Amino acid sequence: MGWPVASKGNYVGNANDMSNNGIYYNNNSSITNLPNSYGTLIVFKSVAHIVQIYMRADSVTALYARQRNSGTWSDWKEL
Repeated sequence: MGWPVASKGNYVGNANDMSNNGIYYNNNSSITNLPNSYGTLIVFKSVAHIVQIYMRADSVTALYARQRNSGTWSDWKEL
């Protein structure tokens, strides 16, 4: 079985609306509701919830994560 997440390229929109598995690039705030304006967002969707992991482009150690359960997003947490 292949990797469940594929690169989706540049995305313009709101991270709160992103529920499809994929790797998305945030270029100059093209995606809103993220911890900063440049980086990569990885989205994992299961039947019960969605997990988003964000890596800032300006720091290889800055990782953030959040999840959505029952339609409500948690706050971003720095890992």
